[in-house]
Amino acid sequence: MSYNQVYRKDDTQSMLLPSPLLNIPTRPPFGDSFINYSSLAPAVLDSIGSGWIQIKHLLGNSTTWYPGHESWNYAGTEFLFTRGDFSAWFICDVFQAVGEYYNKTPRTITKSSISEVSYTAIWYNRGYLLDPVLSLRDSNLSEADNTIMYTEYHHTAARASISPSGMYVFIR
Repeated sequence: MSYNQVYRKDDTQSMLLPSPLLNIPTRPPFGDSFINYSSLAPAVLDSIGSGWIQIKHLLGNSTTWYPGHESWNYAGTEFLFTRGDFSAWFICDVFQAVGEYYNKTPRTITKSSISEVSYTAIWYNRGYLLDPVLSLRDSNLSEADNTIMYTEYHHTAARASISPSGMYVFIR
């Protein structure tokens, strides 16, 4: 069943509400987050799925990345890293992002704004203060095209990747 069938758009509140034809409790795809997903196409909502809980948010006017040194002790098995406008996003297993240390290693992205099928991207999680460095594509390519999606410790590199709509991390 797709979000088209389950949710109807409520333009007055910029949110999706359960279809009155179905007896489904109100549960937006992004938990209690205040992120505005009302402009997302149903295909994007279907691709991203539901049940996400926001764990991090970076304001769009930030000039540095997340403060770090994150412990990553959250209940869940998948991360969603996204811009606030969902123009760039990816889903990966928690283990792929932070389950072990790695350096210039291909890590599996389950799906993303650029691919509906899994693929790999070169990331870093070396135990350095600024790690992990997580990106939509290989880190060197993402730094050049502003698609770094996460780094820590107020790192100033790739700050052009910080979206004016903010940066978010969700888990489910």
